[in-house]
Amino acid sequence: MSGRPCDLAAAVIHQAWDDAIRPEGKTGPAAISNAVAFLTNRSGAWAQARDLWCDMAGIPSERVRARAIEKMAGQTARMRAAVQRVGMRA
Repeated sequence: MSGRPCDLAAAVIHQAWDDAIRPEGKTGPAAISNAVAFLTNRSGAWAQARDLWCDMAGIPSERVRARAIEKMAGQTARMRAAVQRVGMRA
C-alpha cells in the first residue's frame, strides 16, 4: 500500500461494504448494523462519515449510498424467495 489518504479512504469504504453486504459470519451484528448505517444513512453522523471518506477517496458519496441500497434490496428479495422455497418444501 502506498499510504496515500485516498487508498486508506477506499479501504474504509470497502470494509464497510464487506461488513454490510457480505458479512458471511465474519462480522458481529453491531458491526453489520454500523456498516449498513455508514453506507445508507441519509443524515447524521454515519452519513457525515461516509461523505468524508468518500470525498477523500474521490468517490461520490450519494453513488455509494445508492449502490449499497440497491445491492441490499436485491439480497433481501433473493433471501425472501429462498425462504419461501424452503417453506414450501417443509
